[in-house]
This record gives sequence, structure tokens and C-alpha cells, in this order.
Amino acid sequence: MRRTKVKRRILCLTMLCLLAAAICGCQSQENTGNGGASAGENSAEAETGTETETGNEIRMLKADEETEKYVDYFPADGAYSLCEYNAPEEIRRMDIVRVTRKGDQILEKELVTGTDFAGKENMRSAVIAVWRTEGQTYNIRLTSADGKSVRTDSVEFPFTEGDTVSYPENNRHFDQKIVLWKQYPLFTAARSPENAPSDGSETEESEIYVVFQ
Repeated sequence: MRRTKVKRRILCLTMLCLLAAAICGCQSQENTGNGGASAGENSAEAETGTETETGNEIRMLKADEETEKYVDYFPADGAYSLCEYNAPEEIRRMDIVRVTRKGDQILEKELVTGTDFAGKENMRSAVIAVWRTEGQTYNIRLTSADGKSVRTDSVEFPFTEGDTVSYPENNRHFDQKIVLWKQYPLFTAARSPENAPSDGSETEESEIYVVFQ
């Protein structure tokens, strides 16, 4: 009789142990599953963060076989510039401006062209090409990254016959994040009148820059 009671107690204890082990195993699997989901969420967040980091840059391009499609030709004197931008969603528009300075004095300023991204979303990523054509006429061509939109404008620089013209700092290579209202120089042409003093006091610079709003 006593042996029967002992056997029953041992059997009950064994069943309780097996039940406890089963419960612990289920909880362990649930924790592991939750951990996997959390890792997946973190990974997705990381990818989203990476996407946010990209799509906010402006950089100068090199003149080569891949970029020659953006211009009619590359002038031999280096009077050209190529720039690629990828504007983030908070940017509403892009403007290209020409300004002429003499020292710190602004002599002339004009809006050459601009793009409202609300009406032209594919222009949010594009290439800007500037190059000299005939005389002191300069083309400005805007080509969307998908190649579906191309617009060409031209601008005259205020140079006269006999001026000495140079193109300083063009095609300088930079890669920057886009900041609201910051002026990014695309192209510069400097002129010095005939018989101008060597101190540069009579030199005028005409610059084309892009600004994002």
C-alpha cells in the first residue's frame, strides 16, 4: 500500500516537472521570436535612416565620356561646369542666379531660371551644365535624372572687346549636403579691362550659382 502511494507521488512529481519544462520552452521560443521581430524593426529603421541620409546632396561632376551627353561640347579653355544634385523632400524649389561683382560690390544680379518641384517632381534630381558658346553667351542646361525633362537657357556676361577673360575655380570638385538658402557656385568668369592695373582693382567676376528654397 505504501509502495503504491510512493509511486503515485513520484509519478505526480515527474508530470509536474515535465509540465514546467514545457512551459519554460514555450516562453523561450516567444522571447526569441520577439527578439527577431525587434531586430527586423531595427534593421528596417536603419535602412530608412540610410535612405534619409541619401537624397540630400550636391556635387560637381568630372568631364568625361559619361557626362558629355549633358553638353554640346566641352570648350577647350575650360569654360564649362557640371553639377549634380538630389534635393530632399522638404526643398520646394531650385533657382539658378547670375551675379556680377567688383570686389565686394554687387553690380548686377538676375534670376536665370528656376524649377518648382511641386509641379516638376522629376527635376528634384538633375544635372546642371554650364558652358560657353559664342562670344560671351553661356548655355545653362538642366537635365532630369530620368532623362525625361531637358531645359536649356542662355545668359550674356557683360564683357567687351579687348577684355581679358579667365575662368577661375571652375570644375572644382565638391560633395556637400544641400542647405536651405546656401549659394552653391557653379561657374565663374572674370574679366579685366584692357590696360587694367595688375592689383585686380578693376576686375569683375560674373558667377552662376544655384540656391535651394
